[in-house]
Order: sequence, then C-alpha cells, then structure tokens
Amino acid sequence: MSLRIQELGAQISYYREFSKESRKKYVVNFLDLILLNFLENCGSLHGYEAIKRIKQKFGFNPGTSRIYPTFWKLEEEGLVSSKIVEGKNLKLRKVYEITPKGRVYLSSAIKELKCLVEKLGKESAIEKWYRRALSEKFD
Repeated sequence: MSLRIQELGAQISYYREFSKESRKKYVVNFLDLILLNFLENCGSLHGYEAIKRIKQKFGFNPGTSRIYPTFWKLEEEGLVSSKIVEGKNLKLRKVYEITPKGRVYLSSAIKELKCLVEKLGKESAIEKWYRRALSEKFD
C-alpha cells in the first residue's frame, strides 16, 4: 500500500504549488481518505499524530475540531476501529486502526479518483480542434 504514496509523490510536490487556501480545501474535502491512507501505511495513529503528519505533508493544520469528528464518523461506518493504549508518561491515548472494510473502501476510492482524474485529463473534441488550429502555420 505504500506504493500508492510513492505514486502520489509527484502530485504532492505539485500540490505544494497551490495556494494555502486551495490546499486547505483539498485536505478538508479528502480528510477521510487521507486518514485512512495514513492508517494503512502507519498501522495505528492517535489524533495529534495524524494532525502532525497532515501538517508535514500538506502544510495545513486541520486541528482537533476536524480530525476527531472524522475519526468518529469513520469508526461509526466501520472503516476504522479504536482502542485505548498507554502512551508516554503513562498517559492514556485513543489510537485508531484501519479495518478490513476500511482497506476495501480506501482501495475503491483511490481507483475511482484515478478514473476521475484520467477522465478529466482527456482532451475534449473542442480542445483538440483548438490545439490543431493553433499549431498550424499561418502564412
């Protein structure tokens, strides 16, 4: 599954060229898939670790007010599970793990997104006409 991240590496560097507002919009809109992908690749995470990783990857801090409700929604849908573990300094933390259902959901969502991107990337007939017209030499 880490292959997906490698495939998306070029898009992430391209993504950094977007404005901060655009990056925020993409992170918020795809937060569930981002979290599932992190869980798929990291095993388990607690909320603050997820926030830290998102900030490192995307340059945007979604904050606890977005992360935890998204984790709760994913858990309610059966895509993640949670458990309480002892963290540093004997502090209890709730960590989340992706479920088999979450893996299937993530895989199908990535396929759908790739298909959508492919469809958007195809030239329309009018674009082909303009490209052909503009490439001709006018004497």
